[in-house]
Amino acid sequence: MYSAQMKYAICTFMLFISLTVRGQDDDTVQYIHGLPETGEDTSQQIPQEDISPAPSLVDVSVEQLPKEMFKKLNDEPQFKGWQAGLIQYDKNTRLFWVHIKEDSVMRSYGFSGEGKPLSVREKDILQEETE
Repeated sequence: MYSAQMKYAICTFMLFISLTVRGQDDDTVQYIHGLPETGEDTSQQIPQEDISPAPSLVDVSVEQLPKEMFKKLNDEPQFKGWQAGLIQYDKNTRLFWVHIKEDSVMRSYGFSGEGKPLSVREKDILQEETE
């Protein structure tokens, strides 16, 4: 029926067609800021467990402080004036925070449940100008 050359030409043609079809670019990929974004892009939806928990600060009274922490706050001079500051407990980190305002600076000290200082934050606060 077909000669060997004809069979070879048909096979070559079919191979060429299949390679051409497979070699086409995927035109469904969109680029945003130079980065490809496909339907499988997970950056559009952030899993809930990857988001840091909302702060859960609760105001605490002096009577609710651990004894060790109370003693440390009273004995060490860097915590002078702590009774006038705000005391909070963070349920997420399990730290007690004592916020002490001194002039234009707010210092926040984080204590463990055993009363050990673990963290210090300091930020400048703007003084309200009074006329």
